[in-house]
Amino acid sequence: MSRHKLPKTVTTIIAAYGPAAIPNNTEYVGKKVYGRQGSQFENVAGEITGTSLCRLEGCGGTRLHVKWPDGQRTYPCGKGCTVKADGSLRIR
Repeated sequence: MSRHKLPKTVTTIIAAYGPAAIPNNTEYVGKKVYGRQGSQFENVAGEITGTSLCRLEGCGGTRLHVKWPDGQRTYPCGKGCTVKADGSLRIR
């Protein structure tokens, strides 16, 4: 089986839509994110360290890269968060 290179136009399109091609959204990076209200994590704040496109088909939202105090990382969608009065976010 031989391997053929993809045409340049195809590789350009793939690169343009890949998450690596999306720069960090300055609207979100550095903000705090709090856990769901009513859960044991509602007062725990994580920090947004980066962003990419949401992977949910048809969503089009911004995927937030959140680092929590215990070192764990999660990737909630920005559409699933509400903005608090102080500008931080809360996961719905």
